[in-house]
Amino acid sequence: NAAGSGARLEAKHVDSALALTRRAGPGRIALPAGLEARCRYGVLEVVSRPPAARPAAAELVVGGPGRYVLPSRGTVDVAARDEGAVPWPLSLRSRRPGDRFRPEGGAGTKKLKSWLIDRKVPLEARDALLVVAAGDRVLAVPELGVFAEGLGPSGAGLIVRVSPEGGGPPTACKRGAGLL
Repeated sequence: NAAGSGARLEAKHVDSALALTRRAGPGRIALPAGLEARCRYGVLEVVSRPPAARPAAAELVVGGPGRYVLPSRGTVDVAARDEGAVPWPLSLRSRRPGDRFRPEGGAGTKKLKSWLIDRKVPLEARDALLVVAAGDRVLAVPELGVFAEGLGPSGAGLIVRVSPEGGGPPTACKRGAGLL
């Protein structure tokens, strides 16, 4: 009996989970009792199915430095050492298809999706990330502590601090500090 519910794991579920290890890339399958088997980066794990994806953050226009309230996310403080070097207005939002990013010190631009995959940011975490953007150009990902070329400490000194609703620990995008 899986997780104490009436649903049972059967041989077919185990076979399907083990088949994930033979795939060329990552994969996942739903199992009974609210479980999920997923295999990525050579690790097979059985976990509770993640809750429904967080709805995309409503886009919030940031006209300049200050404190902004982002519904269902908390407050966001935005500042810059060199305000003239920041392409105001900015927007705070979720990632979108086609977003491009040129991280500080990087050579050329890359799709944000590919950049996140290269850094092994789990799929379920990617859509929950807050993005600071100008159009489809990503300027920062505060939770990861990463800036676009020219906006980090050696450039404009952009600082984005997210204080989650409910008083959780803040995350900051300053001097390369971040969650990963």
